[in-house]
Amino acid sequence: MDPAPESTEERITRLHGQGIVDLHLDLPMFLYENRDRKNVLASDFLPEFEAGDIGTAAAGIYIEDQYLPDKALEIALGQVARIYVEVERCDRFTICRSYAEIKNAREQGKIGLLITMEGAEPLGTDLNLLYIFYELGLRVIGLTHARSNAAGSGGVFAPTGSSPKGLTAFGCELVRECERVGVILDLAHINPAGFDDILENTTRPVIVSHTNARKYYDIERNISDEQIKMVGTRGGVIGINSVLVSPKKEDSTL
Repeated sequence: MDPAPESTEERITRLHGQGIVDLHLDLPMFLYENRDRKNVLASDFLPEFEAGDIGTAAAGIYIEDQYLPDKALEIALGQVARIYVEVERCDRFTICRSYAEIKNAREQGKIGLLITMEGAEPLGTDLNLLYIFYELGLRVIGLTHARSNAAGSGGVFAPTGSSPKGLTAFGCELVRECERVGVILDLAHINPAGFDDILENTTRPVIVSHTNARKYYDIERNISDEQIKMVGTRGGVIGINSVLVSPKKEDSTL
């Protein structure tokens, strides 16, 4: 006899048993900009993480416009350095590079941090830098934010308006190499054409770390029902954006 299907309450209990997973946290830039302070993780983040039962958080490297293009690599490495320094100072956190390390962190009662990248600007057009960041712990990358770079173009915060072009030649090479070395691709900000190109150039599961349903809020930043199904068919994961991005100002929290 087949086991009875899980109830909604049972599924919630199982999924949250190891703590909530936050797939996108703008942590590295905050740590970098507060590099003159010590124990920022412990003082500014740990209380809220514990109150919210956060088990794993994806710390996203992001480069602000004022640092582009010349300082993108320098600032990205500085952000990674700050993560390592802060984790060293607070034993409640640990940097995770694999599922086994995430599982081990939770068994030890620690909060696992995944190093991710939002926008491939730190790589420029040098694929060799991907390997450097991988060795530093990078395990997830989104090629773009809401702007264009050497890999592709981001989706805009409007129903239309992004570039009709998909990935660049470098972008296609980058996604194939990410899949080969084991860096998960995040489609959260990519434009529609780039979304399709990533799936055409890869075979493994992808994620959309933070988004909302375009059916209800029609902007390119969100994803359509068809895109949701495409990610699901791959066995991927979609994270809900807790910031409500809407074309209607009265409905939006951003």
